Amino acid sequence: MNTEEYQSSFRLAEAFYEKNELDSAKKLLAEISEARPDDHQAFRLLGFIAGRQNDFVKAAEYLSRATAVQPDFIEGWYYLGKAFHEIEKFDEAVKCFDAAVRLYSDFFEALHDKARALCALRRLNEAIQAFELAYKLNPNSAELWTNLGWVFVQQRQFDKVIICCNQVLRLQANDAMALRTKGDAFFHLQQYAQAVSEYEKVLLVDPDFEEARGSLLYAKLMAGDWSDLEYHYALLKTSIHQGKKCVTPFVMAILSNSPQEQSLVTTRYTTDLYPPAKMAVHKPNPKQHERIRLAYLSADYHQHATAFLMLELFKKHDRKRFDVIAISYGPNDASRTRQELNASFDEFIDVQGKSDRQIAELLSELKIDIAIDLKGYTDDGRPGIFTYCAAPIQVSYLGYPGTLGAEYVDYLIADKFLIPDEEEALYSESIVFLPDSYQVNGRNREVSQPLPTRADCGLPERGFVFCSFNNTYKNNPAVFSIWMNLLKRVDDSVLWLLTKAGGFEENIRNEALKRGIDPKRIIFAKNMPLPEHLARVARADLFLDSLPCNAHTTASDALWVNVPVVTCVGSTFAGRVGQSVLNAIGMPELVTHSLSEYEELAFDLATNPDALSAVRGKLQHKIKTSPLFDAERFAYHLEWAYEEMWQRFECGEAPGRMLVPEMR
Repeated sequence: MNTEEYQSSFRLAEAFYEKNELDSAKKLLAEISEARPDDHQAFRLLGFIAGRQNDFVKAAEYLSRATAVQPDFIEGWYYLGKAFHEIEKFDEAVKCFDAAVRLYSDFFEALHDKARALCALRRLNEAIQAFELAYKLNPNSAELWTNLGWVFVQQRQFDKVIICCNQVLRLQANDAMALRTKGDAFFHLQQYAQAVSEYEKVLLVDPDFEEARGSLLYAKLMAGDWSDLEYHYALLKTSIHQGKKCVTPFVMAILSNSPQEQSLVTTRYTTDLYPPAKMAVHKPNPKQHERIRLAYLSADYHQHATAFLMLELFKKHDRKRFDVIAISYGPNDASRTRQELNASFDEFIDVQGKSDRQIAELLSELKIDIAIDLKGYTDDGRPGIFTYCAAPIQVSYLGYPGTLGAEYVDYLIADKFLIPDEEEALYSESIVFLPDSYQVNGRNREVSQPLPTRADCGLPERGFVFCSFNNTYKNNPAVFSIWMNLLKRVDDSVLWLLTKAGGFEENIRNEALKRGIDPKRIIFAKNMPLPEHLARVARADLFLDSLPCNAHTTASDALWVNVPVVTCVGSTFAGRVGQSVLNAIGMPELVTHSLSEYEELAFDLATNPDALSAVRGKLQHKIKTSPLFDAERFAYHLEWAYEEMWQRFECGEAPGRMLVPEMR
């Protein structure tokens, strides 16, 4: 091809490209590149065409050839970096953006996109440095401030998140995402009234903006601000049925009494945010080792409820049949709990700073057979790891009370109380039904000694003490009204609640006053370390559960220190945990099925000392003998399920419903 033919063909290819006649352009460019393999312009345009057609593997291939031929091709390096980003080769993307910046130091877009690639790699401090360099070139980029805010969210530097959001709002006054992110930051700072205010601003801009109305309800519950709850919840339900993204699965799990609506919300959320990964990781040949290799993935390997519940199970796993590996992507608090957790695994791997894909690749390199997600859609969860299907079997357990709505999660660990037969179809996972409770426990809860006095706890010396140490978002007007009825009916009684910052105490006192109760009869307890907390819980007489979301760990905490729990069975997974726990400890007489029955049982126990004494005597015995706190028994059952999962997989069977037989 001579020069004149080349120029004519290339001009025609460019014309086809401009008119979006891409196949015609590709045909001409293929001829040019074959005749002139050192022509970077043909490879450049082929790369751009592949990018426009979303074939980023090909785009990377062509642009790599273009930059190899023309190393000072600034535009080529930049778009090669963008192609690598799309195919999740983030390390390569960073190198390409660096090459572009070396050639042109004021290349804002390259610095900004380098920072984004570093974010994907979880190299957050480096990302901040790149954003700061980009900021010097263009301080008025709303996109930059938005992305920098995301970094500070990951680092839990919420004051800085607010600064970034304010910069976005300076540039785009009604940016709904910035308003919502600012609300989220206030929420994490436990400044719930400010969070409510920001969410309300979002809804003025866009009444259906993604997840804002659910976040508003969540913040109101955390603050004990129950104004307009029914109004907002009615709008939320309407938006759900209209297919709007108005609430996260976790918030829906704590708000809703409809398993159908929860499933609908979760499935849409998963489809939108966590579809199966485009670029699968390499999978090794399955089980080329003697023992089944388990990996438990969590952000909670520190002083956290999940860690306290799971610790004895990790120790009890049968090392003759299982290798047990921790994958930790959360903080290291250097506590004794962290040290115990570290020692309880065969391998403890800290993957902070790694991307979802890198963690999935690690699971593949480790030849993990069964990967267990202990977080799901809860704070700090990383469900994106599981989208890569790096392990042959993937399991959801404990952290999230419901379906993940994901085709790539094979099993959900539950029990017969949590998921009735008629609701199984609402779960994307195959259900594993354990014979006792799904909730794992051990006999390792430490209780500080000596126990505090009532006065130490701020309690009156005499009178009956009702308590509910659930997180504040589980309190709501319907259940609170019953608690106030109990205070009216039981002379000299008090209600003891857990409190957080954000105006909760004042709001709850006002709610008590509205119901004719002296606010002084509401006693508030601050957060404290678990041993001290358990010691004070022992000073309560009766634990009152919540609805529609029951106590989970807090129920077994109360039972452990011999405080009976009265629960009411709800209509969702999260609302049936109390029943599950009480049946496992052999106390079904504390389970009720309506709020009126719930109130009457609590009243009877509060006014009949002999009945309460009998219940506490039975509970004291059951703590030592029942399945609830028997980690060894639990391990036998769970290991049976793991082996059955693996056997089915080896036989080529699809995951399926599993009833674990009672073995001990």
